[in-house]
Amino acid sequence: MSRRLRRLIGKQSDTAEMKNACYCTLLAAALLVSCQRTPTGAQTASSGAGSQTGAADHGSAQEIPANTVFWVRLRKDMDSAHLKAGDHFSAEVSSPVVLNGAAVVPQGTPVDGVVEQSQTAAQQGASGQLQLRLASFRLGLRTFPLQTAALTLQSPVVSPKAGGDARHEGDAFAPKNENLQFVLSAPVNMR
Repeated sequence: MSRRLRRLIGKQSDTAEMKNACYCTLLAAALLVSCQRTPTGAQTASSGAGSQTGAADHGSAQEIPANTVFWVRLRKDMDSAHLKAGDHFSAEVSSPVVLNGAAVVPQGTPVDGVVEQSQTAAQQGASGQLQLRLASFRLGLRTFPLQTAALTLQSPVVSPKAGGDARHEGDAFAPKNENLQFVLSAPVNMR
């Protein structure tokens, strides 16, 4: 090969390397800028039927704020005739809890709840009640404690015509697969 041809090939290879270096630098700069940008209109925690919660605080990716709604689906029937205060019940998240656009508590996540109060109305003019709270949820091998406002399920008032069937009529009841809405009374630390 001639010297002139070698010089020409060398210059072309240097030019190609310079172009590649410029492209790589521009690509790195673009990635850096896009990583530093804060998403506009970032959502606060939400869940259930596509609605946003009225969360007082904006959550970080590490904390679900108080007032966030948890929609859960019961895994079995709940009946005040068969439950007492302190009994636990199982449910699962029926609509994911979304925080800043990401599902931090996915649909199907197991949830544990506790019966706060159970009362069956056995007389006319009274109604049965079940008062429920969520206690925790599990993600993988971790359990996260929950503090929720009490949810009260109430039976219709026992009518004077109920007679001997007043006890059954006065049972507070929620069937398996019923969707219930609980509201966090304290933030949940996801760290």
